Amino acid sequence: MATLSDDGNIYGVDVDSRLIASATECASTIQFDEVESMGTLPFANDALDLAFANSVFSHLSEVSAIATLGELIRVLSPDGLLIVSVLEQGEMQKFYSNVKQKEWIEKVLGGQCEAEQSLLQNNFVWGDTKRWDNYGIAIMNDSWLSDTLSSLGAELVGAYRTNEAGSQNYKVIKIK
Repeated sequence: MATLSDDGNIYGVDVDSRLIASATECASTIQFDEVESMGTLPFANDALDLAFANSVFSHLSEVSAIATLGELIRVLSPDGLLIVSVLEQGEMQKFYSNVKQKEWIEKVLGGQCEAEQSLLQNNFVWGDTKRWDNYGIAIMNDSWLSDTLSSLGAELVGAYRTNEAGSQNYKVIKIK
């Protein structure tokens, strides 16, 4: 099996102890740690060559997203890459047009016109699911992400999305 690195150089973190337990069971040779929401990651400055945050930023409030991006950028090496997945306007429209999801998304983000207007004005819209503190559904656009990254000393350098159903929008970030 081809790998980018041996398992000793791969780490996983999450705020949910159940996910840490499941990951440890599935990949026992990789180290996984539970972290606190908006807390410090257990890595030194400039320690990681690659950081991947899948289905993280689609759930964080704006305050939490900024804090988490800052922490990921802190641990990223000067030549490293950060890859994050995000929800964008297209996914938000799919939530509202899906009969099974419409009632739920309206409870979280409000009406579609209201949510789209908020995204247009603020480049970021978030609704609290009350599952955890600062956790819900977040929709952002590249303007918000680029401006936020710039303020943190990083930049958006690429984007990727497969054509497969349910695929996510991946954004590639590096330090300026």
